[in-house]
Amino acid sequence: MTAATGVTAALAVGPTPAAAQAVPDWTATLGGVPGECIVRGNTVFVADASGSVTAFDTADGAVRGTTATGKDLVSVGASDAYVAAGAKDGSLYSIDRESMTANWHRSLSAHVNGVTVAGTVAYAVTEDGECYAIDLDSGETKWRETLSGENPATPVVGEYVYARSGGEASSGAVYAFDPDSGATEWQTSIASGENAYAIDADLALSPDGRHLAANYLRGEEVAGVTLFDAADGTEQWSARSDGNGAGAVAVGADRVVYEGDQRVFGHDRATGERKWQSGQGVAGGLTYDAGRLFYVADFGDQEAVRGTRSDTGIVTWETEKEYLDIWGGDASATHYYSLDEDGIKAYRRKKTGETTTETTESTTTETTRTGGGTDDGTESATTARATTERTETPSSTTASSATTEAALRDATTVAGDGRGLFVAGDGVLRGNVSTWMLTVSGFALSVLGLVYSMRKEN
Repeated sequence: MTAATGVTAALAVGPTPAAAQAVPDWTATLGGVPGECIVRGNTVFVADASGSVTAFDTADGAVRGTTATGKDLVSVGASDAYVAAGAKDGSLYSIDRESMTANWHRSLSAHVNGVTVAGTVAYAVTEDGECYAIDLDSGETKWRETLSGENPATPVVGEYVYARSGGEASSGAVYAFDPDSGATEWQTSIASGENAYAIDADLALSPDGRHLAANYLRGEEVAGVTLFDAADGTEQWSARSDGNGAGAVAVGADRVVYEGDQRVFGHDRATGERKWQSGQGVAGGLTYDAGRLFYVADFGDQEAVRGTRSDTGIVTWETEKEYLDIWGGDASATHYYSLDEDGIKAYRRKKTGETTTETTESTTTETTRTGGGTDDGTESATTARATTERTETPSSTTASSATTEAALRDATTVAGDGRGLFVAGDGVLRGNVSTWMLTVSGFALSVLGLVYSMRKEN
C-alpha cells in the first residue's frame, strides 16, 4: 500500500485562459422533484417524486416515453433493454426501455438507495444495507447479501459486482460479489486508518475495469479516497485532504478525482500523487465522462456549472454565475444534465459567434398508465407530465461551418481560436478584428518599415 502525497498546498496548473461560456440548451419540468438521472446512449432517464420515470432525448430534450408508478422514486438505472427504478418505500420497478411500459414491481427490504442495471439484471442496494441481484424479466431474486453498514453506495459492475457499505459504523467495508452466484470474491476495509467511514458512500470503477475507488471520512477533519485493485481488493494507495465532507469519486484513464472538503482533487491514478485541486468551492453535481469532469462551483451566494479537463483541472467552460440548487447530474457527448427542484436542465458549450437572444419552444407530454401498486395490492392510475422547453439561440450572420459547436467530448483543449499577430495562438489578437483595424495596422507597419530602411541607408 502506498500513502499518496495528499496534504499539500494548492497546486498550480499553469496559465488558465478564460473559459468558454456554457448555456442552457433545454429544460424539462417534471411532475415532482427529481431523484436521479442517468445517461445511456442517446437517452437520459429521470426518476422523480411524482412516481414517473421519463426518457428524454439527450440532444433536444424530446420526451421518448414515460412510465407512471405512483411511488416516490429516488434511484434509476438502465441498460440497452431495461430500465429499473427504486422508491423510498422499497418498491423496485422493471420497465421495458423501448416502450417505457412497466413489466412488474416488487418490494425490497427498505428505501432503495441505488440501482445499477447490467444486461437483464438489476443490482440494487437498500437503506438497511442489503444488496440484491434481481432478474428484470421475471422479477426473481438471483441472490441477496447483507453488508456491514447502512446507506450503501450504488453498486458498480465490472468483472464483479462491487458494493460499499456506508454509515458511521461500517468501517468503510468494500465488497466484490460474483455477478451470477453472489459469492463473495473479496472483502476489505479502507486500511488508511481506523474509524474510516462514509456518510455519503461512493464507488467508482475505472474505464478498463482494473481499479476501484472509494471515498471515506475519518472523524471530522479528514476526507479522502482509496484506490483498490478491482481483481483482488489490494489497496494501491490512499490520499486525504484536511477538512470535513466526502462527496463523489470518479476514476479516469490516468486520474482519480474526488470531492472532499468542498474542493475537487485530481490524483495520478498510478501513484496517487496529487496533480491539481480546484481553486473554487464545490457545491456538488460531480460527474465524470471520457476525460471530462463537471461540477457546480460555489461562489458564496452564486454558483456556476463548470466543465474541466480531468488531467489538469483547467476549466474549459462554465455557465454564468447564478443561484443554483443542484444535487446530481450526468453527461453525454454534447451536454451536461443537472437536476434541481423543478426538473432537469441540459447545458452545452456556447457556439462561437452565437447571439445571446433566446426564445423558447415548449412541448408537453402527458401519459396515463396503471401499474402503481398500493399497500393493499390494488392498482392505481397516475398521470405523468413532463414539459420540455427548448432554447433556440439564433446564430450569428458571420458564423461559418468552422465556428459551429464542438462536442463537449472535444472540449479537453483550451478555448480559443488560435489566431496570433506573430505566431498562431500567441494571444496578441483577441476578439473580433475589423477590416479597418487591419488596414490601419498594415499601414503603420509599412511606415515603420520605410523609416527603418531610410535610417539604415543613411
